[in-house]
Amino acid sequence: MNFHGGQLRQSGLVDFSVNIPSIPYEEAFRDLLIASIERLNEYPEIDGASARNSVATFLGINANQVVLGNGATDLIYLISRAHRFKKVAILQPTFTEYERALRQEGTVVQYIDLQERNNTFEINPDDMAVAVNNNQSEALFICNPNNPTGQIILPRHLEIFLEKVVNPEFLLIIDESFIEFKDHSDHHQLMKKLIEKYNIIIIRSMTKTYRVPGLRIGYLFGTEKIVKKIAEVRDPWALNHMAIMSIPYFLEQTKFVEELHHWCEIESKFLIEALIKTKHIKYFKNDANFILIKIDEDKANGFYEKMIDLGVHLRKCTDFRGLNEQYFRLAVMDRDKNIKLIEKIREALND
Repeated sequence: MNFHGGQLRQSGLVDFSVNIPSIPYEEAFRDLLIASIERLNEYPEIDGASARNSVATFLGINANQVVLGNGATDLIYLISRAHRFKKVAILQPTFTEYERALRQEGTVVQYIDLQERNNTFEINPDDMAVAVNNNQSEALFICNPNNPTGQIILPRHLEIFLEKVVNPEFLLIIDESFIEFKDHSDHHQLMKKLIEKYNIIIIRSMTKTYRVPGLRIGYLFGTEKIVKKIAEVRDPWALNHMAIMSIPYFLEQTKFVEELHHWCEIESKFLIEALIKTKHIKYFKNDANFILIKIDEDKANGFYEKMIDLGVHLRKCTDFRGLNEQYFRLAVMDRDKNIKLIEKIREALND
């Protein structure tokens, strides 16, 4: 099992290792979950058809272009199982489950390493295309915005990359688990246009956006031809009643998403402004609900343990390719917790 945030359960710790918003649930959602208990003696829909139709309507596409998943991670493994690729590239550093899912199917994993430049990890569409073409990669996994680096690849840059890939069967798999934490304006419509032109699968996580990691909800979409291959290996009854009933409810919560954008923008700005004023630390630009930081080398040793002693748990990044003990991922939380985070970071660094 790969290492992930949220694994340290200790009383009194404020957990910044998990990038799930700590926002209370609405009474209407609580009522929905209670109502779903009455249906626990029934089998759920074998393919979650009602929820799948809701997703399709929300996206403005055909239901045959959608597959539901028990969270985004379930869909990552499902894609790998359906395609059984020979060689796949991964844009690194990134979420470690892509590699694990591919290796379980015997796929040769290739790396395209992002280069650290100032306050970001530089993305070059031309270099990506050269790497894919030279290595004869059948597909590329990317996380957008990327976990843990936080940056987003714009649709126009994805198109530049795809135009230069020579393999007509090449598949681009985009994990957009964190796309809805900030307002990326016309991103969704531009991606729908790209799907019509190229072989693309987009994965979305409702688990993250609607803060229900214990419920596990996600979906993927693409062209009917691509999605059909994945749907054919989809396990029956992959989602339970609670998940199936929750999906239409969440898709109607447009005001909540708008408020999520507002909250994430304000609190991200607050944290970055505070980090800029903090010695011995570097931050990376973020387009999601987390921020990657880098501690000065002479201050990194023991920093994680000091933060634990001070009551704050950060996500270590030593398991991400290309990152080491100097890097940590911080979840964006509410103002009181964010203030405590900055205070404790400064205390740990003796700032």
